[in-house]
Parts: sequence; C-alpha cells; structure tokens
Amino acid sequence: MAIVRPAIGGQTFISMSGGLDPAGELLDITHRQGVDGVSVGKLGKDGLTTTHETLRDLPSAASVKTTMDTYKGLIGTLVTVKDELDNDRSNYLVVSVRQIRAFKVVGGSGGIEATPTHMLRAEWQLRATT
Repeated sequence: MAIVRPAIGGQTFISMSGGLDPAGELLDITHRQGVDGVSVGKLGKDGLTTTHETLRDLPSAASVKTTMDTYKGLIGTLVTVKDELDNDRSNYLVVSVRQIRAFKVVGGSGGIEATPTHMLRAEWQLRATT
C-alpha cells in the first residue's frame, strides 16, 4: 500500500492536521418584532475558514526560506487539498500561511526527503469556495 501524503496546492507534507469544511448553504434568518416565527432565506454557498498545521522535512536551511516563499505565493489562490485519507477537495482559498517553527534534525528518515536536515512546521488558513 502506498503512503498517502497530504498536500495543499501541490505542496506535499509528512502530516497535516485540521479538518476541511466543505462549502455549504448559508441562511439568512430574520426575526421581526411583533411577528411570530422567523423568515429564512438562502444566501448561497460558502465555507468556514479552517486552520491546518503542516509538517515538512527539507534538505537544507536555505530550503526553509524558499519553501516558505513558495507557501506565501499560494495566498489568494484556489488550490486542491489532499487530506491524509487521500481525498482530493478542490476550490479551497489559501487565506494565510505562517511559519510556526523550523528546526534541525539529525538522521531523519521516513519523510519526503532522502536525507533531511531541517523540519518546517506551518499554519494554514483555508476557506472552501463553491
């Protein structure tokens, strides 16, 4: 069985936490003073902004910077997200991404890089669109 690697916009990770919230119908619920009950109107589909934490191994200290630059370049774009169950979900907006931590590793194995020397943990804000 092949190892499933989660990904955001083609950027692959060792792990990704946080659940994806698909776009759903938004409702406008109106209460009027002196009138019993409510009126409900559909506004269209939208999703909630969700937070995801990713972990990626990298071959050098310099690649930490270039990888974060690549991540930042995805802000404002629509991407496909692959979760850890190998489900692809398209049309997610990258709202923001920030570096949480970068650190050195010695003798790492089992990740994406053959001989990683650094790890990068990042936090992503994603929003489903229709």
